[in-house]
Amino acid sequence: MSVSCPECGRPMRITLRSGRRSWQCTGRFKTPNCSYEQAIPDDERLPTEVIARASMQGSDNGDELAKDQAKYRRAAGSLDKVVDESLYLCGEERDALREAARILRRLGDAAEVAKRKKKQWEKAEAERAAKRRAEAYKSLKARYLDANRSPVDLYLVLCAFAQDKGMTPVFDRDRLGKVFDNALMSGSSFAEHIKRELDYDVEREIEEAAQFVGYGHGDLSVALASFVDNIEKASQSLRTREQPMIEAIEDKLAMANDPKVVPLRRR
Repeated sequence: MSVSCPECGRPMRITLRSGRRSWQCTGRFKTPNCSYEQAIPDDERLPTEVIARASMQGSDNGDELAKDQAKYRRAAGSLDKVVDESLYLCGEERDALREAARILRRLGDAAEVAKRKKKQWEKAEAERAAKRRAEAYKSLKARYLDANRSPVDLYLVLCAFAQDKGMTPVFDRDRLGKVFDNALMSGSSFAEHIKRELDYDVEREIEEAAQFVGYGHGDLSVALASFVDNIEKASQSLRTREQPMIEAIEDKLAMANDPKVVPLRRR
């Protein structure tokens, strides 16, 4: 029996119910669903490499397999000790225990192979996920931070990111006032101050979005296109709702450029 599902190609795992073994597709609780299952005859002896692959596919992480390896080898060592030290066993009983210890060692060997392969897979998966997140971040950064967007556009993008998570934007009127006052008192450009503040907030959102969009195994370009499309549509639809804040930003920008305000910056 293959350790890949003959119907959907997903990995298979071994389950045990009422003392009966069976191969079960790991896609049972995934989308699209696959409920393929096939009983394993009681007299079928599984090769060590098949046990190893099935163990790897049925385990969440390599640490669980390391525990299995130690458990089987510890049990085999205990049986060896009984065979060597017991005064009451006949030859047939000793042979039976030696065979049991041999089986346990085979299970331990399979667990060791599965542990090693699982660790390799986990490392490769972590590297793949990191690469996808980096690509997603680079793409989103180029679109929203490196495109020289206006403060109003950045604010709307920030609102769209917040709405996507069911939250409110972190940049509000109080913060707008503080940024304006800080720029005024330091004698520096308010436009640069507000853009720096909004860039910071948008970058935090991009980092979080890259974690989400970069997760998974599908086509990254498709996932990014879908996410960006949602953000762009949301930022446009939010313009009416956010009009008071947009006007407040524009008023501050106009006020900062008013010659009557300039002398205040130098005091």
